[in-house]
Parts: sequence; structure tokens; C-alpha cells
Amino acid sequence: MNALLVVDMQRDLFRDADARHDAQGVVSRIETLCRAMRATGGTVVFVRHAGADGWLEPGTEGWEILSELPLSESDLPVEKMSCDSFCRTPLEAMLRERGVEHLYVVGCCTDYCIDATVRAAASLGFRLTVPSDCHTTGDKPALDAATVVRHHNHVWATMITPEQPVRVMPLADCLKELGNG
Repeated sequence: MNALLVVDMQRDLFRDADARHDAQGVVSRIETLCRAMRATGGTVVFVRHAGADGWLEPGTEGWEILSELPLSESDLPVEKMSCDSFCRTPLEAMLRERGVEHLYVVGCCTDYCIDATVRAAASLGFRLTVPSDCHTTGDKPALDAATVVRHHNHVWATMITPEQPVRVMPLADCLKELGNG
């Protein structure tokens, strides 16, 4: 069974869409992958960071998922308080309960929450695919966002894991694999 983890695609993180590398393209591609995952009977999980003091605070407008990514009744919500989507959340139990063995991980931010979630999922023994064009971040003091994205795609593709290697491929290849391409 497959599942798609959509991490931190929240309004406050995209208030200034120009601050995120290829924001519109990434959002559009994630929406396409959500539809494909649902069509194949896979699980879509929306992971949201639960902050405080008005920033990503549950129940606030900024905490909500981007309107361009409409949720389905079958989608599962998970709230997290750290970069790792598995840390002190019910995510692993929810996935195991549904027989999920293969995860696709997408969202924001490449160098924080996506990286931490990919590494945690690999340590937990999930098969992993990271759509190389379905995650984003902002520029950093030492690197521009596009370089951060390319760097992490390379790191995940060459990372040593206890199970199968992390597969990193563009959305088009993911859709073919799911039978939607």
C-alpha cells in the first residue's frame, strides 16, 4: 500500500510565495500527485506544523492547508511540533494500521521538515520515494533555494538506509509508477 505525506503546505509558510523556490509549480505538482494517489487507492496524509503565539497556531488562518490543495474526506490529518513528522505523533501507527509500506514525501521545507521526515521514515523501514520537483524551501545565507533542493535530492538518493535506497525521481516518473502517467 502507498501513502503520500504532504508536509507543511500551510498558508503562513507561503504568505510570500516568492520566498519559496518554484512555489506555484510545487503546489500544482503536489495537487496532481494527491489526485493520483487517491485514484489508486493510496492514502494521503496532510501533516501540519502546530506552532504557537500566532505562527502556525492550530485554528488560525495561517495554520490551514493552502486552498490550492483541497482535502478529501479520505485524507488523514496529523499535527506535529518538530521537523520530524513521526516525532511524538500518531503517524507511524496510522500508516502501519493501513498496511502502508511505501511513502512518497512532498512539501515544505526541503532542508528542515522534508529532510527530517525522509530520514525518520527510512529509519523506520518504509520504502521511500521523494518526487524531486515536489518540495521547496527558501534561500539561505549560504545557498540559494534551488541549490538546497538539488543538494537534498542528491543526498537522499545516495543515503545509506537499512532497507531499500530512497528513490528520488520527478513527478512524471512517479505518476507512471502509480499508473497515472
